[in-house]
Amino acid sequence: IVNADVPLPLPPGSSVVGTGGTLTTVRAIVGARSGVRASEADPVITVDLLREMLASVGPVDLAARRRIKGLSAERADVFPTALVTLLTLAEIGKIQSFHHSFRNLRWGVASSLLAGGEPGA
Repeated sequence: IVNADVPLPLPPGSSVVGTGGTLTTVRAIVGARSGVRASEADPVITVDLLREMLASVGPVDLAARRRIKGLSAERADVFPTALVTLLTLAEIGKIQSFHHSFRNLRWGVASSLLAGGEPGA
């Protein structure tokens, strides 16, 4: 694990915000299952949901994964491994859920700079 100066496990009750492809994909699949856009799906992604998602997509072959609504064909090959990575992080960090955001670090740095701040401030 990269040293990010974040002590693991996290203190009980800590919130974890997640961005990026894997959580975005989970949210897109959940939205597709419910007939809504990813942005309308619940942004809280529990570890139990990640486990269920891995159990449903992990055992199927690549061709079948490419047909899963909400899972882009470009991510179908790496998606099970990405889920395992998040689940491992959750286990090490004692994380129960991730709050997904479509806004990433670059958006935060840009917002800070546009407001006259310093990057990383």
